[in-house]
Amino acid sequence: MDDIREHIIDDSCSQGESSTPPLDNTDPPVVDFGNVLSDASIPINIGKNTCMIESINEDIKHPPEMPQEIIPGVLRRMGKLILTGCSKAAKSFLLMELVIAIAFGVEWLGFKVAKGRVLYINMELSSATCANRFVNIVKEMDLGCDGAENLFTLNLRGVDTSIKAVVDGLIPAIKDKGFIMVVIDPVYKLQSGDENSASSISAFCSQLDRLATETKCSVVYAHHHAKGNQSNRSSIDRSSGSGVFSRDADAILDIMELKLNQNKIDERLKGASAWRMEFTLREFKEPDPLHFYFRYPIHILDSDGSLALLPLKKAGSEKSDQRAKFDAAFSKVAKDGQASISDIADELDCNESTVYSYRSAYKEAYSLKKGIITKIVD
Repeated sequence: MDDIREHIIDDSCSQGESSTPPLDNTDPPVVDFGNVLSDASIPINIGKNTCMIESINEDIKHPPEMPQEIIPGVLRRMGKLILTGCSKAAKSFLLMELVIAIAFGVEWLGFKVAKGRVLYINMELSSATCANRFVNIVKEMDLGCDGAENLFTLNLRGVDTSIKAVVDGLIPAIKDKGFIMVVIDPVYKLQSGDENSASSISAFCSQLDRLATETKCSVVYAHHHAKGNQSNRSSIDRSSGSGVFSRDADAILDIMELKLNQNKIDERLKGASAWRMEFTLREFKEPDPLHFYFRYPIHILDSDGSLALLPLKKAGSEKSDQRAKFDAAFSKVAKDGQASISDIADELDCNESTVYSYRSAYKEAYSLKKGIITKIVD
């Protein structure tokens, strides 16, 4: 052992005072990774799927064509869009106007959307109510029938199903049949797990990815805000449940109601509500917020910019706003100070039982007899 140690010491000392090896000034060999990978892809098995590791060499030379923009500057084909807003914020009307715009080839909120076949999956309304809403919107937009052949509905209210079962059925039904968008309204009706569980919502969103990828359709869905005041929160954090819901989408369109003084708006917009739409986008520069009115049954863009100056309406003011809407609806349909429960329900777009509840809450101002509401005059 001593001989070995002496040999090592002697060998190291024989190289000089410094043990640092001399610098090698020769250039390192050049490896052309482009040539190595451009001619072949590397398959990789991920679960039951065979995926490919691919060089971007050819993509650099010849960039691939991007999918069609369905909503210009907002959403591409095969992308996912979530519309979020508080309960009863007329989100369904907004999405119905979107699918009508695509089917008929007209603008939606000022966007020149692509024209094509679209499927609206109705999870919440009766089939008759859904159909009549479409009829009313088309009539209000004065569109006629040219384009109606592009709009299809699937009514699933009362059907016990799941997101996987629906996607399994949709893929063979609509694939390669000219559809460019599928709308699910509302999406929570197809959710079977805990909406606060990130893993459950991640699995749910994976089914939406599968639908978009295999049908080559944009997938659009509506979701509700969490309870409480959302005015001080970022638009991406307002939706109910796990944050995965919003962050998974390629486009988040969030709507918030504005505090509108009914005495200071055009007579044609009396009884309307006012809204601000904010955008959070993955693939595009985010546009400025949009402002519009909702006057049943359609949304009307703010033409003079006045809504941009209004503050957001905070939680806690709903009761006074409901009273204002009820008063406005009664005034519109009443004759000689009287209006039927059914007429008010139609004007408010709600059930007759809701009108009865309103009348009970406002009984100091309205009397009721045999389905007729009369305004009490002091």
